[in-house]
Amino acid sequence: MNVLRSVVSAGMIAAAMLLSTGVAAAMAQGNGGTDAMSKGGNPRTATVPSVTLDQSDPHLGSTVTFTVTAPASVKAPRVSVMCSQGTALVYGEAGTFDHAFLLGGASSVWLQVGGTAECAVDLFYWDYVGQQQVYVWLASTSFTAGG
Repeated sequence: MNVLRSVVSAGMIAAAMLLSTGVAAAMAQGNGGTDAMSKGGNPRTATVPSVTLDQSDPHLGSTVTFTVTAPASVKAPRVSVMCSQGTALVYGEAGTFDHAFLLGGASSVWLQVGGTAECAVDLFYWDYVGQQQVYVWLASTSFTAGG
């Protein structure tokens, strides 16, 4: 799964045509407490960034949501879901922290081939370091989705 996460993260950054230099500087700019945000957007007190799957039986064609914890200074936390079969990326989507993700989407390789997929989920946000926009990773999780 670590190889998958590396490939997925590299692919997201390449797709967005960004360099991730300065991420540490961007993270150092944020301070303050953290808020837990769920699909309803209701803040709760929390201590560390996290992303947790809300469903117990995810599968191709089902909708998944996440409960996230992000620093209070992060104004627009986002979630990415990337699902693979072996080394092949079969589905990927990113959205706001309260987005409902339809596994397989409207059109994907996964919909064409079916089967089980391993999904990597990242909580992140976009920030600026000087004039450069940077991807700032906060937390991750993974799950297996049935076909």
